[in-house]
Amino acid sequence: MSYQWHERREHTRRQLIGRFGAAAGALITVPLLMREAVAQVAFSEDPFKLGIAAGDPEPDGFVIWTRLAPKPFEIGFGMGTQPVEVDWEVASDDRFGTIVRSGREIASPVLAHTVHAEVTGLLPDRPYWYRFRAGGVQSASGKAKTTPAAGAAISHVRFGISGCQSYEAGLY
Repeated sequence: MSYQWHERREHTRRQLIGRFGAAAGALITVPLLMREAVAQVAFSEDPFKLGIAAGDPEPDGFVIWTRLAPKPFEIGFGMGTQPVEVDWEVASDDRFGTIVRSGREIASPVLAHTVHAEVTGLLPDRPYWYRFRAGGVQSASGKAKTTPAAGAAISHVRFGISGCQSYEAGLY
Protein backbone atom coordinates (compact mmCIF):
# COMPACT_ATOMS: atom_id res chain seq x y z
CA MET A 1 0.00 0.00 0.00
CA SER A 2 2.84 2.40 0.70
CA TYR A 3 4.11 1.76 -2.83
CA GLN A 4 0.82 2.94 -4.36
CA TRP A 5 0.85 6.01 -2.15
CA HIS A 6 4.38 6.82 -3.33
CA GLU A 7 3.35 6.53 -6.99
CA ARG A 8 0.32 8.70 -6.41
CA ARG A 9 2.43 11.30 -4.61
CA GLU A 10 4.90 11.46 -7.51
CA HIS A 11 2.05 11.75 -9.97
CA THR A 12 0.55 14.64 -7.98
CA ARG A 13 3.92 16.40 -7.72
CA ARG A 14 4.39 16.16 -11.49
CA GLN A 15 0.90 17.53 -12.06
CA LEU A 16 1.59 20.38 -9.67
CA ILE A 17 4.88 21.27 -11.36
CA GLY A 18 3.26 21.06 -14.79
CA ARG A 19 0.34 23.24 -13.76
CA PHE A 20 2.65 25.75 -12.10
CA GLY A 21 4.79 25.92 -15.23
CA ALA A 22 1.74 26.42 -17.43
CA ALA A 23 0.41 29.15 -15.15
CA ALA A 24 3.79 30.91 -15.05
CA GLY A 25 4.00 30.77 -18.83
CA ALA A 26 0.52 32.24 -19.15
CA LEU A 27 1.33 35.04 -16.73
CA ILE A 28 4.32 35.99 -18.84
CA THR A 29 2.78 35.46 -22.29
CA VAL A 30 -0.73 36.90 -21.90
CA PRO A 31 0.36 40.47 -21.06
CA LEU A 32 2.73 40.43 -24.04
CA LEU A 33 -0.06 39.31 -26.37
CA MET A 34 -2.59 41.74 -24.92
CA ARG A 35 -0.27 44.76 -24.98
CA GLU A 36 -1.87 47.46 -27.07
CA ALA A 37 0.11 49.24 -29.73
CA VAL A 38 1.12 52.75 -28.79
CA ALA A 39 -0.79 55.29 -30.85
CA GLN A 40 1.21 57.64 -33.04
CA VAL A 41 -0.73 60.84 -32.46
CA ALA A 42 -0.45 64.42 -33.61
CA PHE A 43 -2.60 66.70 -31.49
CA SER A 44 -4.33 69.63 -33.17
CA GLU A 45 -5.26 70.99 -29.73
CA ASP A 46 -3.24 71.32 -26.54
CA PRO A 47 -3.45 67.93 -24.77
CA PHE A 48 -2.18 69.50 -21.52
CA LYS A 49 -5.29 71.61 -20.81
CA LEU A 50 -5.63 70.03 -17.37
CA GLY A 51 -2.13 71.21 -16.49
CA ILE A 52 0.97 69.64 -15.03
CA ALA A 53 2.01 69.10 -11.42
CA ALA A 54 4.85 68.01 -9.16
CA GLY A 55 4.98 66.73 -5.62
CA ASP A 56 6.30 64.16 -3.15
CA PRO A 57 9.72 65.83 -2.91
CA GLU A 58 12.75 63.93 -1.66
CA PRO A 59 16.40 65.02 -1.35
CA ASP A 60 17.18 63.37 -4.70
CA GLY A 61 13.97 63.91 -6.66
CA PHE A 62 10.21 64.30 -6.88
CA VAL A 63 7.21 63.06 -8.83
CA ILE A 64 5.85 64.87 -11.90
CA TRP A 65 2.53 64.11 -13.55
CA THR A 66 0.00 65.23 -16.12
CA ARG A 67 -3.09 64.01 -17.92
CA LEU A 68 -3.69 64.18 -21.65
CA ALA A 69 -7.07 65.78 -22.33
CA PRO A 70 -7.30 67.97 -25.45
CA LYS A 71 -11.09 68.19 -24.99
CA PRO A 72 -11.61 68.05 -21.21
CA PHE A 73 -15.38 68.65 -21.37
CA GLU A 74 -16.15 65.80 -23.78
CA ILE A 75 -16.66 62.12 -23.02
CA GLY A 76 -13.26 60.49 -23.41
CA PHE A 77 -11.56 63.89 -23.09
CA GLY A 78 -10.70 63.91 -26.80
CA MET A 79 -8.43 60.89 -26.43
CA GLY A 80 -8.67 57.63 -28.33
CA THR A 81 -8.57 54.19 -26.80
CA GLN A 82 -4.87 53.49 -27.33
CA PRO A 83 -1.88 54.34 -25.11
CA VAL A 84 0.17 57.40 -26.02
CA GLU A 85 3.88 58.02 -25.43
CA VAL A 86 4.70 61.09 -23.35
CA ASP A 87 8.25 62.43 -23.04
CA TRP A 88 9.36 64.47 -20.04
CA GLU A 89 12.39 66.58 -19.23
CA VAL A 90 13.81 68.06 -16.03
CA ALA A 91 16.28 70.93 -16.27
CA SER A 92 18.46 72.85 -13.85
CA ASP A 93 17.42 76.19 -15.40
CA ASP A 94 14.12 77.72 -16.44
CA ARG A 95 15.18 77.96 -20.11
CA PHE A 96 15.93 74.21 -20.27
CA GLY A 97 19.51 74.87 -21.32
CA THR A 98 20.77 72.03 -19.12
CA ILE A 99 18.56 68.94 -19.16
CA VAL A 100 19.53 66.82 -16.13
CA ARG A 101 16.93 64.03 -16.46
CA SER A 102 14.52 62.90 -19.14
CA GLY A 103 12.38 59.93 -19.92
CA ARG A 104 9.34 58.48 -21.61
CA GLU A 105 6.15 57.25 -20.00
CA ILE A 106 3.03 55.66 -21.46
CA ALA A 107 -0.29 57.44 -20.95
CA SER A 108 -2.69 54.50 -20.82
CA PRO A 109 -6.45 54.75 -21.38
CA VAL A 110 -6.83 52.40 -18.41
CA LEU A 111 -5.48 55.25 -16.24
CA ALA A 112 -7.37 58.00 -18.13
CA HIS A 113 -4.23 58.88 -20.11
CA THR A 114 -2.35 60.09 -17.03
CA VAL A 115 1.43 60.12 -16.71
CA HIS A 116 3.32 59.72 -13.47
CA ALA A 117 7.14 59.93 -13.56
CA GLU A 118 9.31 59.43 -10.50
CA VAL A 119 12.39 61.57 -11.09
CA THR A 120 15.53 60.63 -9.13
CA GLY A 121 19.24 61.42 -9.19
CA LEU A 122 18.84 65.15 -8.50
CA LEU A 123 20.74 67.35 -6.05
CA PRO A 124 19.14 68.21 -2.69
CA ASP A 125 17.60 71.56 -1.73
CA ARG A 126 17.44 73.16 -5.14
CA PRO A 127 14.84 74.10 -7.75
CA TYR A 128 14.32 72.30 -11.03
CA TRP A 129 12.04 72.93 -14.01
CA TYR A 130 10.08 70.22 -15.83
CA ARG A 131 7.86 69.81 -18.90
CA PHE A 132 6.13 67.17 -20.98
CA ARG A 133 5.79 66.55 -24.74
CA ALA A 134 3.25 64.38 -26.58
CA GLY A 135 2.03 64.23 -30.16
CA GLY A 136 4.15 67.20 -31.24
CA VAL A 137 2.85 69.47 -28.44
CA GLN A 138 4.90 70.68 -25.50
CA SER A 139 3.36 71.52 -22.12
CA ALA A 140 4.00 74.64 -20.14
CA SER A 141 6.94 74.29 -17.76
CA GLY A 142 6.59 73.73 -14.05
CA LYS A 143 8.94 74.26 -11.14
CA ALA A 144 9.66 71.79 -8.34
CA LYS A 145 12.23 71.74 -5.55
CA THR A 146 14.02 68.87 -3.90
CA THR A 147 14.11 68.73 -0.10
CA PRO A 148 17.29 69.35 1.90
CA ALA A 149 19.56 66.38 2.55
CA ALA A 150 18.92 64.45 5.77
CA GLY A 151 20.57 66.24 8.69
CA ALA A 152 21.17 69.48 6.75
CA ALA A 153 20.72 72.77 8.60
CA ILE A 154 17.44 74.49 7.71
CA SER A 155 16.94 78.23 8.26
CA HIS A 156 13.17 78.29 7.64
CA VAL A 157 10.32 76.05 6.56
CA ARG A 158 7.18 76.78 4.50
CA PHE A 159 4.36 74.35 3.86
CA GLY A 160 1.81 74.48 1.10
CA ILE A 161 -1.15 72.13 1.16
CA SER A 162 -3.84 71.62 -1.43
CA GLY A 163 -6.50 69.02 -1.94
CA CYS A 164 -9.23 68.01 -4.32
CA GLN A 165 -11.76 66.77 -1.82
CA SER A 166 -15.40 67.71 -2.11
CA TYR A 167 -16.30 68.62 1.48
CA GLU A 168 -19.99 68.72 0.57
CA ALA A 169 -19.80 64.97 -0.06
CA GLY A 170 -18.18 64.31 3.33
CA LEU A 171 -14.70 63.45 4.50
CA TYR A 172 -12.76 60.63 2.84
